[in-house]
Amino acid sequence: FVGKENYFKLFGSKGFIESQLIVPNQALSDFLKEVETICKSDEPLITLLSFKVIRGEQKLLRFEGNGTCVTFDVVNNKKNHNFLQKIDKLCTKYKALPSIIKDSRISKNTFDKCYPEAEEFRERLFKYDKNRVYQSEISNKFKLWII
Repeated sequence: FVGKENYFKLFGSKGFIESQLIVPNQALSDFLKEVETICKSDEPLITLLSFKVIRGEQKLLRFEGNGTCVTFDVVNNKKNHNFLQKIDKLCTKYKALPSIIKDSRISKNTFDKCYPEAEEFRERLFKYDKNRVYQSEISNKFKLWII
């Protein structure tokens, strides 16, 4: 994004939300049909929509897997929050993996449903850090310290 700073300035003080998710290859067509339907009804303001083939092994909280990485940049407003909540439901339905690093508005419920090894991560974290010396907003939001 070096040299593209004006892109960020266009969003003003409210900024934007970037949502990245990995959609499994076998679900991509159905997922995109439902996204199209939601877009027609909700008319979100999407400033960037990109697709990238991605490969890797999804383990614990890694944002990896085999599928297509779908990225949305949307204006940060109530209308688009509602749109992204519908996308979150599609993530659960189609076993897509949302990036917890890129999109801080993802709920604990969505996280728990989309990250199959969340419980194993909690157990490992507890064994490693029983006194919760290391904490973050994400670990608190997703209650990663509760087993």
